[in-house]
Amino acid sequence: MPNIPPRQTIKDFRFVAEHHCIGVHVDMIWENWATRGPLYYVMAQMVWDPYRDGEAMLEDYYRRGFGPAAEHIKSYWELMERKSEQSQVQPCDYPELFDQAFFAEAYACLDRAAEASAQAPEIYGQRVDFVRVGLDYTRMITEARSMMIRFEESGGQDKDAEDRARDIWVNGIKPLATDEAYPYALNWRMMRPGHFHNKGRDGLYPADLHDNL
Repeated sequence: MPNIPPRQTIKDFRFVAEHHCIGVHVDMIWENWATRGPLYYVMAQMVWDPYRDGEAMLEDYYRRGFGPAAEHIKSYWELMERKSEQSQVQPCDYPELFDQAFFAEAYACLDRAAEASAQAPEIYGQRVDFVRVGLDYTRMITEARSMMIRFEESGGQDKDAEDRARDIWVNGIKPLATDEAYPYALNWRMMRPGHFHNKGRDGLYPADLHDNL
């Protein structure tokens, strides 16, 4: 999921540097660039120089990466950052965190970014589309979780909900994550049902998909 706390990450790296840390090992980098791109960028930059101006670094990321769409992409990722902060203050399930109002605002940001980049060099529009892959995934996994909540609350009797969750994974998430047009957007190998990183997360998908997708 798009857990994006770049400003907190900047503070954290600066803190460890000020306290004489001489090395860093970061676990759980799943390489989902479409859902965590700015965070990976910030981490790489702060390891190199933990005293950099964090805000200037983020502005540079948006400006050089997205050209005329920079401000709209910035708005999008800052929306994601606020959701990350919200989840830390008040833990909640995906459907509560990523509600309809959130998706309306998020897609509006990306629509404006696409419009702003329409007459610019093609690479900027492609990068906006790349980011949209992450939002599409977020929408799909949120709906899958909603269906699995319904299934669980029915004591396993709501087969329509289970079937819908299965369909989202088979015909939505997997094709999106394995689309060769954006091979670095989502890391299917790490997110697929049955991967050892996902043990204990069966509430995201029907049990029969475990090791079978």
